[in-house]
Amino acid sequence: MSNAKKKQKRKSRREAKRKEARRRDSVSPVKRLAAAHGEIECWMSDDFEGKRQSQMFVYKRAGLLMGVAAFLVDRGVVGLKDAWTAMNITRQQFEEVLEGSRGEGITMSRAKMEDVRKMVAGGFRWAYENGMRLPKDLDKTAALIGGVGDWRAADISRFAREFVGHPADLRQRLIGEAFESYIMRSDIAFTFSDLAKSNTGGTPLSPG
Repeated sequence: MSNAKKKQKRKSRREAKRKEARRRDSVSPVKRLAAAHGEIECWMSDDFEGKRQSQMFVYKRAGLLMGVAAFLVDRGVVGLKDAWTAMNITRQQFEEVLEGSRGEGITMSRAKMEDVRKMVAGGFRWAYENGMRLPKDLDKTAALIGGVGDWRAADISRFAREFVGHPADLRQRLIGEAFESYIMRSDIAFTFSDLAKSNTGGTPLSPG
C-alpha cells in the first residue's frame, strides 16, 4: 500500500471517530442513562384512593450516570399531573428526596417497575380522555422507566371523575374544552378550594 493510501486510510479512521464522538455527545444524558444497563429502584406513595394522588420516584445508576425520574398522578380527571427528571443525583441526595416526602406526611414504599408503569400509563390515559394537558417532559421522563407501553389500553379502574383543588389549576390544565362549560358537566364531581395549592408542589429536586 502506498504512503498516500495509508494517510488517506488513517484520515478516514480519524474522521469516523470524530463522527462517532459527535453522535454520542448529541444524545442527552437522560437518553444515555435510559439505554444503559444499571441499578434501578422504584418508590411509590401509599393510599392512592385516600390521598387522591400517587407520587413515584425511579432512581437509576449506570456507571458514572445517575438520575431520577419523578411522576405525580392525580386520581381525578387531571390524571398524569407532572413528570420530570433530574440528573447527577447521588444516592444520598435521592434519600433526602424520600425524607422530604416523609416530612410532608407522604408514606413512600418500595415498588416494582411494572407497577410504576401501570400507574403512569393509567394517568396518561385518564388525562387524555378527560381533556387535560400532559406534562411537557413526559417522553424524556418515561424513557427512564422503559416507556409506558400501550397507554390506550391502560387500567383506569382506580381513577374517578372528580376534580379536587384550586380552580386556577383546572383552568391551566384543561385543553379539551372551555373551562366555563367543563365545570357545568354533571358527570364530574367538582370540589373547588381557594386554599388548595394551584401547582404540583414538587420536591427539593423538582425543576419547578
